[in-house]
Amino acid sequence: MERDSLKPKQALILEFEPRRRSPQVLFEVRSDKRVTTYLVDDVGMEDFKGGETPEYYAGRENRRFHQANLTLPDYSRYYLIIRNESPNLAKIEYDLRFR
Repeated sequence: MERDSLKPKQALILEFEPRRRSPQVLFEVRSDKRVTTYLVDDVGMEDFKGGETPEYYAGRENRRFHQANLTLPDYSRYYLIIRNESPNLAKIEYDLRFR
């Protein structure tokens, strides 16, 4: 698992392009503070950057542990967004895999 720290209201954005049709994506996020995760496509990313809550394929709001295993439609690019909702620094661990 990768490790990182997020300041309050800061987001980590992991961009990825699966190399096969209908990819199976697995992700896990652990944090010492409550964080929100979104797994989005390009349209969801535009909404997020515009300050809106995006439509997402998987994710959780204000949790310390997030896990998902899903098959995505055939788009070219996706993003896993991890946002610190706490007023304090959050120490996170995350893993993102494809099958």
